[in-house]
Amino acid sequence: MRRLISGVSRDAGVSKDSLLLGQVQESINRNLGEQAPRWKALSLVSYQGGRQNWQAYADASLDYGNKYAAIDN
Repeated sequence: MRRLISGVSRDAGVSKDSLLLGQVQESINRNLGEQAPRWKALSLVSYQGGRQNWQAYADASLDYGNKYAAIDN
């Protein structure tokens, strides 16, 4: 699941397709319940990396790490 979410989100970033990112995040909300915030945060990291928006990527990575590093494997 990580590879799918990261890959599609990264592709959305490369093509600067915020609509696709929105669709990914809507799907995460519908299907992942309590885990949705974690996966949405990961998708945002991947999206910003794909866009090569390094400040936003660093901010999203730091936010993800602060919230989920302890449970991420």
